[in-house]
Amino acid sequence: MAFTAVAFYAPAQNRTFEKIAERYDSVEYVYINSPMLKSIAGTKFGDNPENPLHNTVRDLKSLELLSCTVPEICDSIAPMLADVSNGLDLMSTIKNDGDHVNIYAKGNGELLNKLFMLVRSSDGTIQAVYITGQLQPTVIKSIMPSTEKQP
Repeated sequence: MAFTAVAFYAPAQNRTFEKIAERYDSVEYVYINSPMLKSIAGTKFGDNPENPLHNTVRDLKSLELLSCTVPEICDSIAPMLADVSNGLDLMSTIKNDGDHVNIYAKGNGELLNKLFMLVRSSDGTIQAVYITGQLQPTVIKSIMPSTEKQP
């Protein structure tokens, strides 16, 4: 019976990120589950109303981060990461100074319940973020990369 509960809960985690990280030592991977995210809500970070994630962190189920800084490895994992967007809608594409950002999401009414952001930098590196839970569209806008050039 416990095995069924674990198997039912597991889909919040994106297995593609985990498999890539297991296969390539140079890939960094972080997975944060719902209980850990909820504990952040009680910290100084989570209780700061000026932080755009203030009200959102409580409603997240999982947060996953993946980073690859070896261009040759990034070329190998790019097709695997592209598969993560299957079943999600392309919300935005940003191209700026050789950097390429794709943002995919799946919604439920006015809330988004899955968000996948894939950043391919001009230097050949990749950063990816996969978030599940209840996300307000205004939060998504606040974390999107700016296309304004910095002085």
